[in-house]
Amino acid sequence: MKGTGDIPYIRVKDIVNWQPYIDITSLIPNEEYERLYNVKKSLKPKDILYVSRGSYRIGSVAMVSPYDGKMLLTREIIIIRMKDEQNNYGITPEYLLYALSHRFVWEQTKNKVFYEPCLPNIDDRWQEILIPIPNDKKIYESIKRNVAGIIKQQWNSKQNLSLLREEHDVFLV
Repeated sequence: MKGTGDIPYIRVKDIVNWQPYIDITSLIPNEEYERLYNVKKSLKPKDILYVSRGSYRIGSVAMVSPYDGKMLLTREIIIIRMKDEQNNYGITPEYLLYALSHRFVWEQTKNKVFYEPCLPNIDDRWQEILIPIPNDKKIYESIKRNVAGIIKQQWNSKQNLSLLREEHDVFLV
């Protein structure tokens, strides 16, 4: 079934460099997507994909772009969606992506993982992780600007590739 369709099936190994990687050998048919689709796994731009189970990849994160389209996620990946970007701490989805990648958070993550019979798992304990926020507002704002700029560049690249694919029938993954 895998490798025979157009819909990306995103696995733990596909969470790379803050982006979901599209592996052409894991594309599934639309019928299979519709059969397995769960509204709880519906995706929106700026959703964060968080690896919650697996060997050494727990805590890896990626952000969904407006250009990613339909994707089916393996059950080891959960979706973190900010309800309100206007919060008391000024945390944006981009900053949360950065913070979840921070060494301070990775150390906490390692301490929250437990071992099921065959797979490490963080379960819901990812919600107990403390998010680092710099005391210096200038540093905080600088980090947010830099990360937002990186995400914008990634999304611009995805948009340009998408246009190239659509306008010139180029097979790109």
